[in-house]
Amino acid sequence: VFHTACQDGKNVPEGDIVVSLDKASVLENIKEVYRFTLDENCSSFPGMIHKMHCLNDTIYLLDIQKAPGLYVYDKEGKQLYAYDCMGEGPKEFKGLIDFQVNESSVFLFDNVGRKILELDKAGKFLSSESVPEQAYSFAYEPNGRYYLDLGNSTSFNKSKLISGKNGNFDYLLTVPDAIENITISPTNTLVYNCGSIFYLPALEDKIHVCQDGKIVNTINLDFGRHWPDESFWYENKGQHPLMLFMSMEKSSYIRELNFLIDGDVIYLHFMQGDSFFMFFYHLRSGKQHLYVDKDKSFYGPCTLSGDKLYVMKEDDIVSVYQLDLETMHLTSVL
Repeated sequence: VFHTACQDGKNVPEGDIVVSLDKASVLENIKEVYRFTLDENCSSFPGMIHKMHCLNDTIYLLDIQKAPGLYVYDKEGKQLYAYDCMGEGPKEFKGLIDFQVNESSVFLFDNVGRKILELDKAGKFLSSESVPEQAYSFAYEPNGRYYLDLGNSTSFNKSKLISGKNGNFDYLLTVPDAIENITISPTNTLVYNCGSIFYLPALEDKIHVCQDGKIVNTINLDFGRHWPDESFWYENKGQHPLMLFMSMEKSSYIRELNFLIDGDVIYLHFMQGDSFFMFFYHLRSGKQHLYVDKDKSFYGPCTLSGDKLYVMKEDDIVSVYQLDLETMHLTSVL
């Protein structure tokens, strides 16, 4: 059973989510409702997309490796601006790793420079704020409070998360003993949605809900026998991440768990064996649907916006798919 409760005027999801892999339907005959190609006739162009986001028909793409920067496009693929100001200055970044978009601002997380840059919606620099540690991901509340995902290192007071505001910060959530100093971080670990920060910790089957610097609820993800138990982590302590991945695959455990959330819809995607799985869940109705994408055609950077799923494909193409919010099925009809 799953429902949403209200705390201080904000919706707080409560309950557990069961994901039964044996109930997955094969993803087939799902056509995109439209697509667009990124305009290459511009001075700056991304080389490898790490993360994407869509808000009000504007597409934001983050490249953290080949051509570091944030690249912004309209729904037809025309570039609106690029923020690729790498350097030592106050408006520049040393190493971007994450970003967040709200109605009035864009926030960039400079992991190497340990700061958060704020831009207006036209890409103009507004301000920057220093943070105390490097991190894998970040999120920002409208009240100015930030969250940093520290992974499973024991170097930070054995804590997984930092919450900070106005120069002060606190450590939250203790790293479980079984996964100490083992971090294989999801692409999305911290997501702002409807007044709350949702946090998917590395190598854990749960999503924490944060508000105003506190953990207000935890959603447990029940994958049954397909999720590693504590004994697996203890047996594989000290392994290189690549070897750990191979051990998880050999044991048919879920790996590469990632999530997106927009409004009332949670989207989980992950690998198990040679297959890619896509799970859609509606928080209010409890409707759900699990697909197995054997061809991995949906594997890659993606974002959820309302009833649309945007997927980055080869040749700089963004494919857009329709999600039926009544059934949680992907359809080919607008």
